[in-house]
Amino acid sequence: MPDVVRSEDVPKTSIWLSPVLHALVFLSSGLISEELHVAVPIGVGRNLSDSTMAVLEVTPMLTRTTCRRESMRCASLRQLKVSLGVAWKPWPKARGQGFFIQPRLTGMWSVDTQRFRPSGRAAALTYEEEHGFQATLGLDVGYRVVTRRSGFFFEPVFGLGMGYGVNQRRQPLDVRYTYGSSFADKRSDGAVTDLNLDLLRLGITF
Repeated sequence: MPDVVRSEDVPKTSIWLSPVLHALVFLSSGLISEELHVAVPIGVGRNLSDSTMAVLEVTPMLTRTTCRRESMRCASLRQLKVSLGVAWKPWPKARGQGFFIQPRLTGMWSVDTQRFRPSGRAAALTYEEEHGFQATLGLDVGYRVVTRRSGFFFEPVFGLGMGYGVNQRRQPLDVRYTYGSSFADKRSDGAVTDLNLDLLRLGITF
């Protein structure tokens, strides 16, 4: 027998983290590439109705490269990603469960800092700092599963976004850039395509 949705069964507010991929990047960056990657991907949702929810997601990130003695060159990339959207559940179920489609608008601001000694150890330390920005329109799809005896939930989620980037050290399709790294050496302006690979949200509803 299908679930019957009653307004008292649907929690009004949700808070979640999306830690999976950032945690993997954190572990691999320290063990393999001599980098430090730290991020706090947090989201908040507020129900507008039984089938719609306003969503705000904020992810501050810091990626820092260890200085190498050979080149005396190191870098840091600070990023702040903010997404606004509305999740829609075509077939809402009890306790807020169900498949959802979430259009979103995302903006990401970045500060790219390069530090190096062009003539070796004796030369003065040189700084290069550049600011960049991008805006993308995207679509996420996922499914929320809520436990029966508590408000804990998990959501497998995947998404695609397309937009425009300004003064960023990234390629048009550059999955690594939205997770603190990049394939590109030069900064440029142009169209960008992003994949949402956060993969899993873990949170609580109340």
